[in-house]
Amino acid sequence: MPSSARYPDATEMEVRRELDYLESRDLAKVFTDPLGQVSADLTRYGIDIAEYTVPVEPGIARPPKV
Repeated sequence: MPSSARYPDATEMEVRRELDYLESRDLAKVFTDPLGQVSADLTRYGIDIAEYTVPVEPGIARPPKV
């Protein structure tokens, strides 16, 4: 499913830029298959941030923990 179907207000370029940023911070690993489809997996550290088990560095935003 194209990114525009999941996030209608985000362009493919914007999604890719954000994925590249997460990868540069070692929060995700981005993969491109031979057909050009992009997917990503969170790293262990990315999961820890998503689960609020570690503090975040400046530049990483996340919603308040509920």
